[in-house]
Amino acid sequence: MEKDTVTLFELRPSFWGFNIWASLSTKYILTEDYLLINNGLLSKEYNRIPLYKVADITVRQSLLQRLYGLGDIIIISSDVTEPRLTLKSIPDAPKVADMISKQVDLAKRKRRIIIEEEGGH
Repeated sequence: MEKDTVTLFELRPSFWGFNIWASLSTKYILTEDYLLINNGLLSKEYNRIPLYKVADITVRQSLLQRLYGLGDIIIISSDVTEPRLTLKSIPDAPKVADMISKQVDLAKRKRRIIIEEEGGH
């Protein structure tokens, strides 16, 4: 991570998401410019998605996830290595997705990328 990058939040998939391995081995970090994904316990894989490349964010919740206050966040981007990324079993997923979305808008404005809304005039 760059020295002058500010971490906005770090989170892991919830243990109650019934995927114990993911809760121990995966960490998501949102910075001002990137969504960083760190996977692995013994061997490690690091990936980062530039926020200005994010095209869509969706939250999905099964009935069981709703009971536990969890959800999956699906991020669609133009990133080559992770064009479709699912953050599984995230606590308070709608709120986290909203935070990511706001940061995506800021990153696009910073790079002067035009944001087009559907149905706008």
